[in-house]
Amino acid sequence: MAAPFSLNWTLLDIASTKKDGSSLFSPEPLTSVLDHFNTGAKTRDKYHIDRQHRILVSCNVMLIEYYGRIILVDTGPPSADDSSVSNEQDFEAYSLSKLARTLRDHGVSPSHVTDVVLTSRDKDHAGGTIYSDRAGNYKVRFNKAKHYCHRSPNPRLRPQGTSQADFAFNLMEESGMLHYIEEETEIVPGIKIVPAFGPSAYSSMVQIDVGADRVIFTGDVVPTSYHITPKITSSFDDHPEITFQEKQACVAKSLNHGYLLAFSHSVAPKTCWVEEGKSGYMLRTHND
Repeated sequence: MAAPFSLNWTLLDIASTKKDGSSLFSPEPLTSVLDHFNTGAKTRDKYHIDRQHRILVSCNVMLIEYYGRIILVDTGPPSADDSSVSNEQDFEAYSLSKLARTLRDHGVSPSHVTDVVLTSRDKDHAGGTIYSDRAGNYKVRFNKAKHYCHRSPNPRLRPQGTSQADFAFNLMEESGMLHYIEEETEIVPGIKIVPAFGPSAYSSMVQIDVGADRVIFTGDVVPTSYHITPKITSSFDDHPEITFQEKQACVAKSLNHGYLLAFSHSVAPKTCWVEEGKSGYMLRTHND
């Protein structure tokens, strides 16, 4: 555990999910996607594409310890062995969630978490907010935390993957744990939620400005490092043209102000800075 006013954050890979490659990396042609990704044996540090052209991507969450608070950004999907996974399609689409075990490895129990920020209402970001006990009763996992989510007046245009999260959101609302935000909201000094409107009506990012640390958890605005490329924007998004503008703003912050970008679905690299190169953007990681 970090000292109360010492910032400590880490990105945790807690699950994986399969997404249609052509949609996730639109408008890249499928042949180009196949050229870039691994079709052989799966490895931990490379993307893998299957015969149905689905790409296996990570579900990354951010754990922040600062100002006497323990903040969790996203919860990943529900665990595939939990009865809250509602059907065979869900079971096949998600891996076992390592959220509880990974938090425990970092000395954090669910009751320690003070704040949960959900950057999307979709299952791969918010499905881990609830669990079912042995009797099949659904419960809020982080029952002492204040939960935050951006909400705009516009409804979600593409409801895929939200039914599980809808149930979770209703449960959190009934328990008085859910707080919707409509504008930039500071949770603690130097850490704020930034609404996003491209991916969906419930999208957001988290920006950290504490001392020398400048970090943006990009959520679905820039889901992987590949999406830094201007021409690649997920066709899953409600408003891809707005996502493009929001993505360019993130890239500009990294280029001009040194923000480290942390990605919600990147296998590798999971974080990077963006720099100008002779032929376009270059990514610089901690290892460079």
